[in-house]
Amino acid sequence: MSDLRSRLRELAISFLNAFNEFTTESVVRYRSENCMHRLLPKSLDAPPRTNSEYSAWVGNLKNVMSGFKLSFMDGYEPIIDDKSRHITLHLKSTCDTVLGEYQNEYVWIMKVDETGQEIVDIMEFADSAYTIEWIQKLQNAIEKK
Repeated sequence: MSDLRSRLRELAISFLNAFNEFTTESVVRYRSENCMHRLLPKSLDAPPRTNSEYSAWVGNLKNVMSGFKLSFMDGYEPIIDDKSRHITLHLKSTCDTVLGEYQNEYVWIMKVDETGQEIVDIMEFADSAYTIEWIQKLQNAIEKK
């Protein structure tokens, strides 16, 4: 395994572990200063978010969610492309919300800098039907708090 490939794999695991702390700081810990996070497909009508915008969004979600955890889908490991410096993760999430249990499925494609130590771009594809249903419910719950 190449040095860069090994660093990218370590970054993927470190990123996931930090994300699972689910704090406004931890979810952006391994991102470059200018990293953009895009929630797709386009039908979700979600704006691209800077680190500060993403942190604020997570801060709002924490008001109605607890115990948010991402994990690899059964049988899947990170897909590492060291030539283009991309990491692809097939993930699932679980957490408790004020509205009941939340579970979703995702594919995250992350572009990494030349050093293999910072994520410069994230494309997050979520189960759109499930996400659309829950985003509105959670937004309403946030507004009531």
